Amino acid sequence: MTTHDSARYRRLGRVLLASALLLATQSEAALNTNQRAMATMLARNCTPPPPQNEQPFTPPGYCGQLSQLTPGSAAYESIVRQMTPDQIFAIGSMGSRTNGGQTSIIKQVLGDRTRTWRLGTPVGGGAGDDFASPLGLWFKADTDFGGLDRNLEFNGFRYNNFGFTAGADYRITDRWVSGLAFNYQRSNARHDAGRGDTDSDSYTGNIYTSYYLTDGLHVEATGAYSGFDYQTARIVQVPVVGNRMNGAPGASQYAFSAGGGYDFNYQSFILAPYARADYLALDVDSFKESGGPAAMQFEQQHIRSLTSTVGALFSKAISLPWGVVTPQLRGEWHHQFMDGSRTVRAAFVSDPASTRFGMVSSSPDRDFYTLGADVSGTFAHGISAFLSYQTLLGLRSVESHKVMLGTRLEF
Repeated sequence: MTTHDSARYRRLGRVLLASALLLATQSEAALNTNQRAMATMLARNCTPPPPQNEQPFTPPGYCGQLSQLTPGSAAYESIVRQMTPDQIFAIGSMGSRTNGGQTSIIKQVLGDRTRTWRLGTPVGGGAGDDFASPLGLWFKADTDFGGLDRNLEFNGFRYNNFGFTAGADYRITDRWVSGLAFNYQRSNARHDAGRGDTDSDSYTGNIYTSYYLTDGLHVEATGAYSGFDYQTARIVQVPVVGNRMNGAPGASQYAFSAGGGYDFNYQSFILAPYARADYLALDVDSFKESGGPAAMQFEQQHIRSLTSTVGALFSKAISLPWGVVTPQLRGEWHHQFMDGSRTVRAAFVSDPASTRFGMVSSSPDRDFYTLGADVSGTFAHGISAFLSYQTLLGLRSVESHKVMLGTRLEF
């Protein structure tokens, strides 16, 4: 770099830095907090070191384009928004918010299994002939879809997940059942405005148990460990920067749940209030992107969620000549005690000093709700099947739906 170029970029850096600092002091600025932090980093990266520093300075490709724009102009702010890597928040949001509160299939299968053999169900057409069998195998497939709408802090995304679970449980005594299950899920999130995608493959092992203290009062617990393989792609629509920044972080997750309830049985009707606590700990590895000057490196993320749930379900068993059909409605209120605003530390891969800046996520809603409707059928020879739908309500900017289809065999 020539002396003339160095002076030019030094002037540019001072102008960009002054603009970034000015924006940081304006509460109504067009750029949000994370974007203003990015503006400051861009100014720093485009400023050569002092002349006495003999270290060679090669400005990133985007500096030349920024030098042609007026700081604070619409074109300038558009580049800053494109460069801001707020897509990183999708990992934590999908783990603890868009899926938050939706009844785990493990809890649902466990509750339906123990509730039926403890309280009894009217039968028809030979349904339940083999119901006394202590061993049961089950399989389900599910899909989740929805999204997080764009807001001041975050660009938003749409997602669609698909997974399957296979499990087996054993009735140890007339009051106690325990089981194991394995789950695979493929998750796909598409960021709004064509800004890339965040995909993952997860593998989860589960253990679960339920014990009836009386004919109606029961307690239950579940535990799970998951491994995640993420594939992230940030689309940066800025010339000379590169188009696609790719990353592949890994993650691990622990989840625990404990609760209980009481089943009121009147003829073919069941009313079952319940309560539980759910804890989730998701740890995302640090990783580096590749793909061009806009590639970032991110430090580890630690997401913690603790929710309480109070809910109730109502069902009626209908005996038919060929089996028993049981429609069911459920509603839940959830309160989030943890999972506050998170800070993800990031730096440009091309920055030899690896200067970090903080990306801050939005805070979650503390109270939200789940509504669900299920229908199950019990047939001859211990065969049953179910279809379930759930949705989240009360979460700001979040839309989330789940559909599950499964079958069960007892022998």
